[in-house]
Amino acid sequence: MLAALDAQASRFRPDSELSWLNAAGGGTFLLGDGLAEAVGVALAAARWTGGLTDPTVGDALVALGYDRDFAAIGEDDGPSGAAAPAPGWPLVRLDGPLLRLPPGIRLDLGATAKGLGADRAVRAAMSATGRRGGVLVSLGGDIAVAGIPPEDGWPVTVAEEPDGEPPGQPTAQLFRLPAGAVATSSVTVRRWRRGGAALHHIVDPRTGPRTDRGALRPWSRRPARTPTRPARRRLWRAPQRRSGWPRPGSRPG
Repeated sequence: MLAALDAQASRFRPDSELSWLNAAGGGTFLLGDGLAEAVGVALAAARWTGGLTDPTVGDALVALGYDRDFAAIGEDDGPSGAAAPAPGWPLVRLDGPLLRLPPGIRLDLGATAKGLGADRAVRAAMSATGRRGGVLVSLGGDIAVAGIPPEDGWPVTVAEEPDGEPPGQPTAQLFRLPAGAVATSSVTVRRWRRGGAALHHIVDPRTGPRTDRGALRPWSRRPARTPTRPARRRLWRAPQRRSGWPRPGSRPG
């Protein structure tokens, strides 16, 4: 299941359906069901966050040097490219499996695809057990749960080693997740250098460059099958809009 999602939506695999799409230079495409779902989730997240999460941010990430799997990024491969705003998610049109992608847009589904993978895995696990018991799926920071939780909910600890703190002394917070899902991320761990500058993978689609605004450990809870990282990024990039945060149990439109 996760291998199938990787083959559908990875920006780093040259043989993925998404990479083929990005290399085509725009046009109208009939997508497989898996990629159509992944693109649909990304567009729903963009709509829900008012564009603060945007799947057309691919070229901005490539300009920063995030053009391959993180483990393959070199120590310092020279200066990063010029930052530019994302073209904008409203330019991408999805009608069922039919995608209309204008020339010059590179899609990146990294903000939502892993959360979608966790949701798919949870549904498969619950189906395999006849919906008995409970299950937690963790995909490197994206967690989804379903079924009967432990008493008081699944214990989840969020921790990192912020810049300037001694290694091995992470800041941490524990919370209980009775249902739904959670996503975590940080600008202090997934980092690389270009032209001597420290870079990370969270960018502002309105302007293009990375953003360092907000909390060090943004995270969000959500009902299953709703965007996770976009919720986190909404807190990261627009803390002044927290009053518009959806009620528990609500879903993005």
